[in-house]
This record gives sequence, C-alpha cells and structure tokens, in this order.
Amino acid sequence: MDECIKEDTEKKSDIEEDGSVILLQMLLKEKSTNVEAIIKLCSDNESIDDFIQNTIAPMLIGAGQLGSITPLYLASEGEIIIKFSNTNLINAVVVLILY
Repeated sequence: MDECIKEDTEKKSDIEEDGSVILLQMLLKEKSTNVEAIIKLCSDNESIDDFIQNTIAPMLIGAGQLGSITPLYLASEGEIIIKFSNTNLINAVVVLILY
C-alpha cells in the first residue's frame, strides 16, 4: 500500500480505503474457515471474464491497483450484476452487502 501511495500521493485516501477493505477480507478469512472471498482483484495475467464466469455467490471482481480499481463488477452465478463506474471499493462493498 505504501508503494501505491508513493506513486500517487493525490489518491492517498482512496488507496487507504481500498487497502482497508482488502485487509478486512484477509482478517475475516484468518479468523474463520467458513469465510469465502468477497473481493477478487485480478492481476495483469489473470482473466476477469474467467473469474466472473466461475462465480457462484455474489462477489466483487476488478483489476487495477489500490486507489484505482477499474473495471469493478458485482458478479454472481457467472453473470455481471453491476458494472461500477466512478466508485470506490468501500461503496461497492456496501452494494454487495445490500444485494
């Protein structure tokens, strides 16, 4: 996270928010064996389409780096439910929870 902030200091708040959401998911997985991933950030060599097609339960799938996750989708049962535009990861998690 610090490296992302060094690269783009103007997005420090966005990077920290995205990082806290990712950290929350990691902590939940560490504390419970029943917690499924709710967020997948694909690297350059991973296919977003493959992850979307393999979704069963609702989850957020995106690409990019902290503070600039684009594209970002809410997907479930192999389909895109929502394509987010101009939103941050925290807002997308709220939509996921309400879905």
